[in-house]
Amino acid sequence: MSHQPDFSEVIETARTRIDRLKTPAYTGSNRCFACTIINIALVAVLAVVGSAVRPPLGVAVGIGGLCAVFFRGYLIPGTPALTRRYAPRWLLEWVGQPPSAPQSTAASASAVGQPTREVAEEAATDAEQPPVDVERILTETGAVADCEATDDLRLTDAFAREWRRSMSRIRDGETSKTVAIASLVDVHPKEVTFSTADDGTRIFASADDAFVGQWVSEAALVADVAGASVLEETGVWERLGARERGTVLGALRVFLPVCPSCNGSVEIQEDVTGGCCWSTPVVVLRCTDCSVPLLRLDQSAVAVNGDTRV
Repeated sequence: MSHQPDFSEVIETARTRIDRLKTPAYTGSNRCFACTIINIALVAVLAVVGSAVRPPLGVAVGIGGLCAVFFRGYLIPGTPALTRRYAPRWLLEWVGQPPSAPQSTAASASAVGQPTREVAEEAATDAEQPPVDVERILTETGAVADCEATDDLRLTDAFAREWRRSMSRIRDGETSKTVAIASLVDVHPKEVTFSTADDGTRIFASADDAFVGQWVSEAALVADVAGASVLEETGVWERLGARERGTVLGALRVFLPVCPSCNGSVEIQEDVTGGCCWSTPVVVLRCTDCSVPLLRLDQSAVAVNGDTRV
């Protein structure tokens, strides 16, 4: 009997060999669409020029160029740096790159050591909605108070104690994150679903297929759920809408006494986020023990002054 080839094995072998030819840093999930579009356009131009000289040459240039873009992510060496410097802003915006205004030198300076009051205000900023007076709300609920020694805000001892207890109950499974989020946005718990981003860190929540919130990590979600369970015992919390509650919880996270995941200490650090042809300086509240991010803010929007460390 003749051996029948296993086409699944053939396909898998071919796929493996193709993957070995690729440059992981610039292909697959790391592929930059801005770089890809620019390089494909360049291949098209070169193919047209080659065809004008000799049609077979144009075909060869087109096929070779597309293969280079497919396997390497770009045709011209140094494309990520060239795209970052010379690509028009409208193109970066169109392909989904964070645009906004250019980062100013002054605004991009170090924000480590930023007073908690100013970082909390930045965490409550929403360009499309009126700002929420988080300082007033957190003060009225007894969550924070003025610290005379630093002329800044601090977490009250009573609230910090209850917040830590609530986070422990969530870690131990005594409190349901699903029920808490449902209460937060006024929906039935059965409608709430969670999903994780491709990077394995960010958490998304939906209710009846409608987006209701996202968190930079599971620990950040735990912090908000625990904070909400403490704040809902106050009369002030009942008067707030879903958007205001979410904004207040995000600002409250600045004052986290410990990491919700491991009880480690937390501090504000500098970081950079972005892709191969863009980058943005950010301020990250992170656990110093397990390195999990708890809050991430655009550094350019955070004022730089004060000496108090969070």
